[in-house]
Amino acid sequence: MKTLFKIIQPLYSVWSYLVFFLFVAVSIFITPLIIIAGGKNYIRPLMKYYRFWSDVWFALSFMKQDFTGYEHIDSNRAYVIAGTHSSTLDLFACGSSIKMAYKTLAKMETAKIPVIGYLFRVACLFVDRSSPESRKASIDNMIKELREGTSILIMPEGTRNRTGKPLKEFHDGAFRIAIETQTPLLPMVVLNCRLLMPMDTLLVTPGTVGVRFLKPIETLGMTEKNIPALKEKVYKLQEEVILREDAFFNSSQIGK
Repeated sequence: MKTLFKIIQPLYSVWSYLVFFLFVAVSIFITPLIIIAGGKNYIRPLMKYYRFWSDVWFALSFMKQDFTGYEHIDSNRAYVIAGTHSSTLDLFACGSSIKMAYKTLAKMETAKIPVIGYLFRVACLFVDRSSPESRKASIDNMIKELREGTSILIMPEGTRNRTGKPLKEFHDGAFRIAIETQTPLLPMVVLNCRLLMPMDTLLVTPGTVGVRFLKPIETLGMTEKNIPALKEKVYKLQEEVILREDAFFNSSQIGK
């Protein structure tokens, strides 16, 4: 069976990418219509559309979804969502599992990607880490969005984890924003993407993508002094889930 799959895996991978780029082509036309119809509140219907897009991609790519922890989320509140990031597949997992209006903090380089960059520009907030002015502007934009009820997704690792460890060292950004705005921080763990869409190959493997929303951590009353402790707490919580449930680190989870 494994030998047969090795033969058909390249074809399966090509199919998965074709479905993705087909949705990109369609979205180039649909996204502006959603923005026009939605006006200032366009992000809510846009995220619903992107969630539909992700769900269909999962279905057509024969990927299963295992998302839990929704009981921890209050749909009437905004959160700073601290996600894990080990693969490009994480983007589909986030798009499909996050059911609230949110924007993602992204590197400025993603806005420059031909065609796809447009879709990032309308759904993300950007930061140029080499520019103090850009970092300050991104913080101001995140604070504005949070106060208007839009959640912010930040990957504390900063970029995709290419190490053999469960997590890279965290940056302060997500925790600083949560504390500064007194917004609850929602830890989110994406599972199995490292095996299903590895960073060192274009091949895709069908399987189950997991997402775990952990209990939000209230930041009311916290100050800048609490950033190291909050960062360490979230790191340990996410690391524990990854070691226990991610198939890359736990062979008993393979095939589940």
